[in-house]
Amino acid sequence: MDFYKKILKWYFNFKLLLNPKFRKSFCKVKKYFREIDGSKKEELSKYLSLHFFSSFKDGYLNSDIGKKDLEDQMINRLLSFRHHTIPWINSIVSLKGSKVLEIGCGTGSTAVALAEQGCNLTSIDIDEAHIKVAKKRCELYDLQVNISLMNAMDINKINEKFDLIIFSASLEHMTYEERLASIKSAWNMLNKNGFLVVIETPNSYTIFQIQPQGIICK
Repeated sequence: MDFYKKILKWYFNFKLLLNPKFRKSFCKVKKYFREIDGSKKEELSKYLSLHFFSSFKDGYLNSDIGKKDLEDQMINRLLSFRHHTIPWINSIVSLKGSKVLEIGCGTGSTAVALAEQGCNLTSIDIDEAHIKVAKKRCELYDLQVNISLMNAMDINKINEKFDLIIFSASLEHMTYEERLASIKSAWNMLNKNGFLVVIETPNSYTIFQIQPQGIICK
């Protein structure tokens, strides 16, 4: 399984690099990537262990799967978002200066990748443990992000308009009725010519877990 995933990842990376528009966009966003030093990485690791992994079985983080899971939460998700999703979005709409709402920020990897590009970001998630880690992660990366504990069904309570609204690995966790209601609310919260983005919907029907994504303009 891992072998096939690696082949598929290489294939998509190769296709993206052959796309001139994507290459140009990647070069633009790459210069804004932020890094943190060893002490901050250690602090983030402790925060993940204390909050995100607190409900896992004892010894989980000492297992091979647990170590890989921690590595994914620490850096791999951030790298993947930086190298694939951010250039793709930025090739269609400039993130710098845009007002963005992210629905489903998780532990903040996606929030960092978005905020470091200079957008005015509001991020929400339904899980309190996720929110705690996301806030700490953005603090460690010295990024100002408005992060709140909120259900996607309640986004209309924000009472603001956005240039970009992103459903980030969240729609697949909702019922059909919840999806329709939250998407309708999001659509009504977009500025004229704003963009609605759907990314990472991993409940697919193939062993490769291909993640469909899309952007539509109001």
